[in-house]
Amino acid sequence: MFPDFVSAFVPLGRMYMEAGDTAKAHDLYTRLVRRHPNSPEAQFHFGVTSMQRGEGAAALRSFDEAIRLDPEYF
Repeated sequence: MFPDFVSAFVPLGRMYMEAGDTAKAHDLYTRLVRRHPNSPEAQFHFGVTSMQRGEGAAALRSFDEAIRLDPEYF
């Protein structure tokens, strides 16, 4: 995964989601958050896939972090 390409991988994760492959999207966003913990975009999409997987607490933490990083992101 290229180090500065968060915005390039987010659409790929969305494509996985649209294809019904939540697990693959979640894996991608998990890797993005680990490599780019200060990216509100990565945090937000990790939260979305966490919600889809029924992981509400993880999703809320991720959404809170996205807001903390950039209150205007949402």
